Amino acid sequence: MIQTDSGKYAIRAMAYIAAREDPSEPISAAEIAEAEGIPPYYLAKVLQDLARAGILASVRGRGGGFRITHAPDEIHLLDVLGAVENIKKLTEDCVLGLDSCSELVPCPLHTQWKAFRDLMLSRLEVMTVSDLARELERKRSPLGSSV
Repeated sequence: MIQTDSGKYAIRAMAYIAAREDPSEPISAAEIAEAEGIPPYYLAKVLQDLARAGILASVRGRGGGFRITHAPDEIHLLDVLGAVENIKKLTEDCVLGLDSCSELVPCPLHTQWKAFRDLMLSRLEVMTVSDLARELERKRSPLGSSV
C-alpha cells in the first residue's frame, strides 16, 4: 500500500524513465508529467526528492531535465518510495494509529497487518525499476493484455 500520491507518482515516473531507449539521457519533468498524466508542479517536487536521494540527477540547461544515476535494474522500488514517503509509517506505525502496538501489546489488526506489510516490503525490496518497466510494457502490449 503506497500511502501518498508522491509515492505513486515517483514509481510511475521511474518506470517511465526506465522504459526509455536510453534511461540515462535527461528527460524533462514536463514530458514525464504529460505522458503519465501527473500534475507537472507536483511531479517536479517528487523528481527533486528523487534527485536529493541520489536516484536521479538534475541536469541544467538546454536539453536538461532529470537523468537516472544507476542502471534501472539496480534501483529497488523500496528505495524509490523511501525517497518520497515516510517508510516508518509503513514499517513501524500502528495501522489503527494506536500509540502502543507491538508484539507484546498488539492492536486488533496487528498480526494481519504485519503479515501484509512484511510481504509488501519484501516485494518492494526485491523488485527493481527495470522489473516494473518490463512488466508494464508487457501488460500494455496488445498480446499482454489478453494473456
